[in-house]
Formats: sequence, C-alpha cells, structure tokens
Amino acid sequence: MESIVTDSTIIDYLVPVNARLLLAQCAVVNGDIDGGADMAAAVLQDLGVRRKRPQSRPSRVGHDGAAG
Repeated sequence: MESIVTDSTIIDYLVPVNARLLLAQCAVVNGDIDGGADMAAAVLQDLGVRRKRPQSRPSRVGHDGAAG
C-alpha cells in the first residue's frame, strides 16, 4: 500500500489519495483514532492545495435574512 503512495509514475492523482485515506482508516480501525484522523485531515488538506477551488456560489439568503 505504501508503495502506491510513494510511486511517482502513477498518473491519476486519486490513486495515491485513496491509498492514503485507506491507510488513515486502517490506523483508526487499529485503535489510533487521533493518528488516523490526522492522516485523513492531511490528505484532505493536500487536496485543497492541488485542486483549484470552485468559485463560491452566491448565497441564497436574501437581504432580509430569509432563505429563498
């Protein structure tokens, strides 16, 4: 599994991302809840850096505070 994370020849960036998330899940299942959560958070934070974030949508809340 760790070879997938470190293999630089993999073109699809989601493969190592999914492998890292699986390693995080394994850590949680094996009792390292904090460590697994930290690993997953790091993966998700890296995704935010690599991908351009979509434009934020305008709020659907009107000027009077009512949704709509």
